Amino acid sequence: MKKNVTFKNRAINMAGNLYLPNDFSDNKKYAAIVCVHPGSSVKEQTAGIYAGKLAAHGFVTLAFDASYQGESGGEPRYIEEPTARVEDIRSAVDYLTTLEFVDPDRIRCLCRRRLLCKCSHDRASYQSSRYSGRCQYRQNIS
Repeated sequence: MKKNVTFKNRAINMAGNLYLPNDFSDNKKYAAIVCVHPGSSVKEQTAGIYAGKLAAHGFVTLAFDASYQGESGGEPRYIEEPTARVEDIRSAVDYLTTLEFVDPDRIRCLCRRRLLCKCSHDRASYQSSRYSGRCQYRQNIS
């Protein structure tokens, strides 16, 4: 099941697709994966394909348009801004932590070169939305 969602990255409105497992239940906590699209792409392309396939395997997944791309906001349009992309990912993880059915300790990011990165949330500094990314291959989060 795919749902259109929006969330904020500072002043920019971000557009995303949230994919839920086929046997989704509000009463269960799920591992989640943020699927990040490559440069000059949009959420319906590579990231959306991976997100749909991972959701079919029981994960909650989020594919989103980066700032300045697709349905997300930001001016000028169609630029690739690496700093903004990092903030996009942090904002996507922030959004997932607000969902009752997502286990905040089991959120990962699928980024370029198909790396599975752990997005660990530092609860002590939640107000400043600080996350650390540590890339790990084939990390078990199920």
